[in-house]
Amino acid sequence: AEEYNLIKNIDLWVIEATFKQISKERAFLKNFPFTFSINISSVELHNPFFAEQLAELLTLYKVDPTWIELELTETSLVDTDEISIATLKEVHALGVKLILDDFGTGYTAFSQLINYPVDGLKIDKSFIDNLDSSDSTQSTMVKAIISIANSYQLKTVGEGVEVAAQYDFLVEHGCDMIQGYLFAKPMHWNNLKELIIDPNAKLVRQSSLKQ
Repeated sequence: AEEYNLIKNIDLWVIEATFKQISKERAFLKNFPFTFSINISSVELHNPFFAEQLAELLTLYKVDPTWIELELTETSLVDTDEISIATLKEVHALGVKLILDDFGTGYTAFSQLINYPVDGLKIDKSFIDNLDSSDSTQSTMVKAIISIANSYQLKTVGEGVEVAAQYDFLVEHGCDMIQGYLFAKPMHWNNLKELIIDPNAKLVRQSSLKQ
């Protein structure tokens, strides 16, 4: 899609589809507030119209920007310049949060984080997978990412958590949020609503963490 210059249309379609869903579900979201995380292409960093288009969609569908997080891979920042930094700042000024996905796999020096208007880091699954390895390199890296993120007041998210031991490690070391198959696999929106409304679902998830 990027090669054939289609990705900008796809990004906007995904964002608008999400906003349409939000507008349909206002009654539900009033009782169960969500944060909607949307992946966007690094191409948007060099799209001078992206922030303006995003603002128009937020207004059109009356979406609270604080409900929205846009996720960019860490490698997107490798070729950042004044235009891309300006785009990130324009998006952030709308009230939309920016999250660096797959953090730890790119080449961003921790000291560079202060240059980017980001709100959080998602620790790449490759580090989570090897937390129980005899080689402590991965666990040391995870602890370092959490520590540095805390110093910059950035939210941390552990990706791809599949077993309770991984969950325990991340919680012990102060990871803010955790996602992965340990809690649920991808599902249809209606199934997600049923899961959230079900009073027994929370108990089931809690019991899975104790196994």
